[in-house]
Amino acid sequence: MRLKTSWFKGELFKQNFRQVGWISLIYFILLFFAVPLNIFMTFNQKRDYFIHYTNVFDFGISIQILTIFIIPVLMAMFVLRYLHVKDASDFIHSLPIKRHHLFSQQVGFGVVALWIPILLNSGLIFIVSQYLDVSSAFNLTDLGYWLITTLVMTTFIFSVSLIIGVLTGITIIQGFFTYIVLFLPVGFTFLLLENMDYALIGLPDNRYILDVVYRFSPFTYIVSLMVNPEQSHLDFIVYFIVTIIFCFIAQLIYRYRPVEAATQAIAFQKLKFVFIYSFTFCFTLIGGLYFAVLQQNITGILIGYLIFSIIGYYISQMIVHKTWRVFGEWKEYVIFLIGFSLLTVIVFADLTGYQNRIPDTEEVKHAYIMPDHYSFNFTKHLDEGIEGFSSDQEIDLIRGHHQELIDLSSREDAIHYYFNNVLIVYQLENGREIIREYNYPDYYKAPDAIRSLYDTTIYQRYTQELFFIDTKSVNELRFHSWGMHKDTVLTNEEHTQEFIDLLKQDLLGSSEEHFFEAQIDISTNTMDHAVASFNRGHVNATEWLENHGLLEEVIVGPNHVEAIVIASPDEFEDRYYYNEFEAQLINNEDSDIWIFTDPSDIELIFDQAYIYDDYADCSIAFYLKGDPDPFILDMNKSMLPDEIVQQLN
Repeated sequence: MRLKTSWFKGELFKQNFRQVGWISLIYFILLFFAVPLNIFMTFNQKRDYFIHYTNVFDFGISIQILTIFIIPVLMAMFVLRYLHVKDASDFIHSLPIKRHHLFSQQVGFGVVALWIPILLNSGLIFIVSQYLDVSSAFNLTDLGYWLITTLVMTTFIFSVSLIIGVLTGITIIQGFFTYIVLFLPVGFTFLLLENMDYALIGLPDNRYILDVVYRFSPFTYIVSLMVNPEQSHLDFIVYFIVTIIFCFIAQLIYRYRPVEAATQAIAFQKLKFVFIYSFTFCFTLIGGLYFAVLQQNITGILIGYLIFSIIGYYISQMIVHKTWRVFGEWKEYVIFLIGFSLLTVIVFADLTGYQNRIPDTEEVKHAYIMPDHYSFNFTKHLDEGIEGFSSDQEIDLIRGHHQELIDLSSREDAIHYYFNNVLIVYQLENGREIIREYNYPDYYKAPDAIRSLYDTTIYQRYTQELFFIDTKSVNELRFHSWGMHKDTVLTNEEHTQEFIDLLKQDLLGSSEEHFFEAQIDISTNTMDHAVASFNRGHVNATEWLENHGLLEEVIVGPNHVEAIVIASPDEFEDRYYYNEFEAQLINNEDSDIWIFTDPSDIELIFDQAYIYDDYADCSIAFYLKGDPDPFILDMNKSMLPDEIVQQLN
């Protein structure tokens, strides 16, 4: 009868337990103190204040994130440690164990050692939740989501480190390269887009970074996974599938990995050139971005490419050869320099016509234009079918403005006028989108016809984050206001919804922008979040707050102002602070500075403290009670009440 042998080796398991078991123990202890013990201590005592928790990740979130990214990498480094020590590698591979059985047992041990602390702590959390009332913080569904998230993410990072571990022969490089690879999709795409932004006028690099690129790495996406469980189901399926694929890839690479690769930085000879050129290319892009910030011109960027490509090339050679004596290795650099130069010429030449592409009017279904789009990134809502400008006249206006921006813009505008920006989006009849972003000089003003679009209901609806929130789901408003030393929170759902409806009406109507405003953080029972601005120019919302006795609590009013100083803008260039003693010294007939402390004068000036586009010929400093630092508004003197203007003259 033929005997069957098990691929599981007990002695190898014991060896792993002795060498790696401590990592699992430390992981358990860290999670225990961060989550179950934290939950127990939080809910086992009475507090005079309320702490808002939304899920299990809110307890010790910093420790949880650190352990998710550190513990799996350590585990992979130690379970594959035998590959990186020559004597251990020779001994293990001389045993009568098939390679795939050996690798499977090592990987299996690592996964189990990672999962046990998570499963034990989830059990402890469940016990605590049965003993204490934790319903205000999380429920069993939230606990299940925490368990799945932690298991999937730790296993995914472990699988990435496994691939790196079989590709290198040095343990410390395995750990270092693991974090580089985890961040590489975001880092590389960011560098590529930022560098191309200086070559291709109109490239919406920030739109791609804010909407798409951050999803490419668990480093930048893990917080979103933690706080948005309803949006993460597909992500977990993808991470789980990718984890399995990575494990199979690691095993496949391991089968062909030469034993003598121990102590070598790169285990496969052919991969050394891939590493050298990839490392040099990334370092070159870093140099271009660095010199763009420092020199702020295209010549400086090209110099940065040259300098950093040389540095990056020789660093990669030193890593591969494990010595600094590599300066004779220059032939590969010449090949890289020629290739990168050709690529740079192709991109700058814009052979595809990207920079001048404007769709015809009949091709456009909806058009959108938005200056200062960093305040709210509406493009992430485009798939929701939001209404844009659709008439031929409006589309032609935007197309004409688009052409004007193309003619006006230069490659260096993205460097010099980074914050002067406008975004143009076309949704085409065929379902495609064309998105362009432009930076423009300080002196440029959009034509009146374009500015008239900013006053339309359509524009307000797609540029105000508030309109993407269902009013009936709003359950909390938190007001933060300039000069107010505490937040005001509104939690009565009937009141919050009434206020939001009125604020939406004000935003769609004609309202002026008062200098003093409050920021409103809007929370909903569907886990959505939005931010809106409120000022006294919003008549309906202001009246509602006044009727409910809340106006003076949420936003600065005349009663909060102790004194107002009016002077020419030049006076405030050198003087940023005015105290009462200085005011008494400079308040004389020959001075160009006027100080108002009478409540009636303060109210007259305050009521006219709106932001205008007119030429500013005076500066107004508002001194709030108990605050030594003023809030300064520049405006035209003619916009002040007649009673005040007479005093100034």
